[in-house]
Amino acid sequence: MQRANYFHDGYTQRGFIGAVPLMHGSLRFTYRPALVEERSQLSDAAATLKSRLYDRQVAMFTAQKIVLWDLTDVEGREVAVSADALLRLQPGLFVKLHRIVLGWIPSDIDPTWPAETMDRMLDDETESVFSGKTVGELREENDEKN
Repeated sequence: MQRANYFHDGYTQRGFIGAVPLMHGSLRFTYRPALVEERSQLSDAAATLKSRLYDRQVAMFTAQKIVLWDLTDVEGREVAVSADALLRLQPGLFVKLHRIVLGWIPSDIDPTWPAETMDRMLDDETESVFSGKTVGELREENDEKN
């Protein structure tokens, strides 16, 4: 699987967050990765906004990046992607989703993905541990080399 060096308007990635027992269920989603400048803007906002306002800013930003997800309510109805919906997620799920969209951490490995995709994800995580760099940093370096 070739990684993109340039995120044009239609570029999306698949993501998955595995269930954490007694905390939250799994979540499958498709998203547009954050661009470098967008991450910098959020970092600037973190330094100036009160926590509650920053959480809302993160939710609005992340909602704009999520193309679709399989989130449902307790009655099985689809939940539309929105900042308000994101703010109602279990806190751990909210943080992980946001960090994946920003490229700070990799998606969990979805058991429905092809073996080739799973192997690449595991290789990236192993290299991250040994290099002391985030998976996002390693992917950016690899993309620059290609």
